[in-house]
Amino acid sequence: MKNKMQARVGLYDFNLRAEHGGAKAQCCVFLSTPNDTLPPINKSASAARGNVLFIILIAIGLFAALAATVMNSEGGGKDASEERGGLYADDLLLYANNVEQAVNRMLSRGMSESALCFDDATYPGGNTDYEHAACATVTNRVFHPQGGGIKLEAINPSALDSKHSALTYYGKFLITGKTTVNALNSGSGELIYFVPHIKKSVCLRINEIAGIAPVNGDAPMDDIQAFDETNFYFLGTFGAVRVISSDPSAPATAFNRTMFGCLKNEDWPGPNNYSFYRVLIPR
Repeated sequence: MKNKMQARVGLYDFNLRAEHGGAKAQCCVFLSTPNDTLPPINKSASAARGNVLFIILIAIGLFAALAATVMNSEGGGKDASEERGGLYADDLLLYANNVEQAVNRMLSRGMSESALCFDDATYPGGNTDYEHAACATVTNRVFHPQGGGIKLEAINPSALDSKHSALTYYGKFLITGKTTVNALNSGSGELIYFVPHIKKSVCLRINEIAGIAPVNGDAPMDDIQAFDETNFYFLGTFGAVRVISSDPSAPATAFNRTMFGCLKNEDWPGPNNYSFYRVLIPR
């Protein structure tokens, strides 16, 4: 029970805010035992009492959140799968953001967009789908210490919908220069990172963060096939082969000018399939 309670408290580290200045309550509350001592306080007695009161208020808030979580998980409150979906969504967004930052660091050195290489660090012969001439230079490789300096990481299986495990590209992220986001720029094709086959709960959480409204409790449906399975490996070239846009009933502007989001796929990579996307370079 102790471990369960500690894990539950941890879920609220990023959600609770202290009343003083809106700062996030980022750490756990440690309850003192008879042998524990408070750190020395050199300020006045009144300030010390204020600090202790503030800590007590945070503790009360955290334990109230803990109680609510236990009731939800045991008595029909917010679905625990939704909470987990939020954590997996955060993982996807964080890694995609790390890739975007790595790409921008490389471009800031003066390298060309077309020279970016997304092969792994074992080139040649690593992920051959992404191999092109510029990959021969190590500083062009995003997943190389001398290039983007970012580690190539697998998608967390818990973020994926296992009923699609037999489909192509399950468990992989893909990077394309052949898709554009509707109304984002000139329509010449963005550099986009995307992950197909994710869970609906993860998809909805991503859209909540992106400010994309649900449609009848679901993610907006794409209007046309947003990703072209014959052209999505980035090999140094761009072109608007496909468009991320929503079905007119979604409404039609649901994905307009978005830098990231999640769409429900109409056909590829399969019906009732959800894909996360993140624009790495808007063009």
